[in-house]
Amino acid sequence: MAPPIIHTVSEFIELTFSTEFSVGLEDAPVRPWYLGQASEDDSILPPLYRSNIDPALERELLREFRLRAAEFIPPGGIPDEMWPILGHQQGLPTRIQEWYGNPLVALFLAVESMSASNGQVWVFNPWYFNESAARLAMIPMTNSPLFRDEYCLKLDDPNASPVPAAEAPMCFKPYRNIRPQSQMDSYFVVHGHSNVPLDEFRLFLRRPETYLKKIIIAGESKKHLRKELHLLGVNHATLMPGGGSVAKAVAYAMSRDFLETDI
Repeated sequence: MAPPIIHTVSEFIELTFSTEFSVGLEDAPVRPWYLGQASEDDSILPPLYRSNIDPALERELLREFRLRAAEFIPPGGIPDEMWPILGHQQGLPTRIQEWYGNPLVALFLAVESMSASNGQVWVFNPWYFNESAARLAMIPMTNSPLFRDEYCLKLDDPNASPVPAAEAPMCFKPYRNIRPQSQMDSYFVVHGHSNVPLDEFRLFLRRPETYLKKIIIAGESKKHLRKELHLLGVNHATLMPGGGSVAKAVAYAMSRDFLETDI
């Protein structure tokens, strides 16, 4: 069945709260995770695997970041497993794909560019995925031994593998040590050494649509949706607090894209 196409925020909200898009969590005290993408042709791959950086250089990438970022992030006492997270927060390509507990955040990211092409929002059941992929009936934190030993690299051991031990992706809950992650209700899917996109990854005897679905965002409605979200308080300034984000929100509210778009 083809994924549904939405044109308004109300249509999107109605879909995300429907049984069809609860991905098995309709009677649970938790909600799915969401990911917004500007193009419906995008696959779910973390930044490192979408970049033109050889994944075998990941350890050197993190070591160089640690060295050069010391002025801003004093490295003393920071364990190896924190550097992928700190790098991710600063825009370094890593194996971390950030997801969100708030569907409107994902919708904003899907329409932010206001490009003419269709976008998409993925709806994901991370509990089902972890249990099916690793028989793990929970979502561990990023300070867990599983994250440290299976998904992170040893930066100062010359004999350690340059790639992570784990192959398959795994879902983790990060400590939200920066405000945007709290505002956006962020979660992590951390990929292992396999660069197979999450939407192409197959669990044994499991149909992908039982834990992962998508909603298409009509390209011709992106400007309309962006304005609706802005008026609802979902914009750069509220999601990513900071002077630069306030500037983006103010500039957008004065732009023709905002003023000349009817809703």
